[in-house]
Amino acid sequence: MESSVHTRLLHVQVAELKPKFSRSWGSHSLFSHRSPECTTLGSWILRFNKVFVGRDWTKFRHVIHREAHAKVTFSPIRALDSNPHDTTDCSDALSHESQHLESVESSKNTVGCHSEFAGPKLDDVTARLDSSSSNLTTEMHGFVMGLNQEAGAWDSGSIHAPVVRRYLSDNEERWMLWYSGKSQVLQGNAENESKEVMGLAISSNGVHWKRGNGGSESTELIKDGVGKVLDCSENWWAFDTEITRPSDVLVMSSLKTRTAAGVYWMYYTGGCSEEIEIPKPKSLPMYLPDFKYLDSKLVVFRTRPGLTMSHDGRNWARIEGDHYSGSLFDVGGEGEWDFLFIADPHVVYVNTDDLRLYYHSFDLTTGCFSVGYARSRDAMKWIKFGKILGGGPPGSFDELGVKSPQVVAHPSGKGFLMIYEGVASDGRTCFGLAQSKDGLSDWERCSDGPIFSVAKESNAWDSKEIHSPCLVHMDGNEWRLYYQGVSGTGKSSFGMALCTDGKLLKFKRCHGLHL
Repeated sequence: MESSVHTRLLHVQVAELKPKFSRSWGSHSLFSHRSPECTTLGSWILRFNKVFVGRDWTKFRHVIHREAHAKVTFSPIRALDSNPHDTTDCSDALSHESQHLESVESSKNTVGCHSEFAGPKLDDVTARLDSSSSNLTTEMHGFVMGLNQEAGAWDSGSIHAPVVRRYLSDNEERWMLWYSGKSQVLQGNAENESKEVMGLAISSNGVHWKRGNGGSESTELIKDGVGKVLDCSENWWAFDTEITRPSDVLVMSSLKTRTAAGVYWMYYTGGCSEEIEIPKPKSLPMYLPDFKYLDSKLVVFRTRPGLTMSHDGRNWARIEGDHYSGSLFDVGGEGEWDFLFIADPHVVYVNTDDLRLYYHSFDLTTGCFSVGYARSRDAMKWIKFGKILGGGPPGSFDELGVKSPQVVAHPSGKGFLMIYEGVASDGRTCFGLAQSKDGLSDWERCSDGPIFSVAKESNAWDSKEIHSPCLVHMDGNEWRLYYQGVSGTGKSSFGMALCTDGKLLKFKRCHGLHL
């Protein structure tokens, strides 16, 4: 490969920018195969900022063309990240996202900065709350957001995978909730769901959320910048033509550029129409939402990890990975534990040379869901290191495996904790907690039982299933747990539970949601 920076942003379809694989590129792709100069996390942030700072996102495709072959030499830079593990080595990393948001506040009026980067202000944070009562009935304990009630809305059929982030500044508190959803599509007398796409809701307190009003075909955001933010790819060869489901969001930036050049990095699960048909393992129950059952066989939809970047958390540009489909890396080979799919990538930033991506798959050899990890120096090119946590002992709440991992620093400051979704032998789901000294090996469960389970009330909004745990550290010992719940009727919603002792071993649903 030439030493020049091959920035491939596609509306561009010119001979001198031919990709490694002959394809028709889509308008949402951004960077792909890297030159020798783009080998570190910092150099990628700097390149992203060089391309986009001070430019209108709606016109970015028309200004990259002339820069595609400009040779760039990078000096060492520092990366800004949330540093969720409070690592002591901060020489190359600023450790708090709040510093990033505070500096954005001071640069709102800077000429050339994106006008909406700092995020919208809520005029009415209680607007469109599905339940306006602050004293919720027992069946609604913990409930914070349900399906969009607008007919034809992109998230009116189902909602999935909440990724919640809290940002603080001197004057206000902002919350952002990325999630995926499907719209209900009527075909004759039958109701079908559309492709799974990604959207954004916002809040000032993490309880009352404002969402978009647009229909499933709408690409416009309402004035506050909420609604559908990332569609499925239209390129037939892409790994995310059917599903774009958020998994993790980090904020990073370069100290060599203005503060408003902060970049949101979103790692997500992308799915396509590729299917794998296998004999049904005897250990599986009659129903699991991960699979489609066909007589005595299972049909598994292939998913892979993807990356997209944004300056404001709303307008996203895909980053092309090394795999031919555009994903960051591929599933394992036949016989390997992650052969079927790769899902829910969660990235841990330790320092600029050590990033870890945790994900889950279904191990056909053991017949259970398992968690593994990969490592990277630049957040782009990943090396897989194998499986680190599998199913629990017979009769346990996670006998059928563990999935949807999120790794955080241990409150004691020593080691790491992993909250995960445990699957019982009958398919029921609960949340469990495991710990490790280095976050890489020797993961041990913190308790024999779950730390959070489905609601006991049969008519509760989350009485059937709970999925996708997302921890948010508040102040002191307080933690919030956001998650997806499914009712007995199959309706999906989002909820919140609290832990106030800092041990993360017990969470309680909120009984009143007024703050």
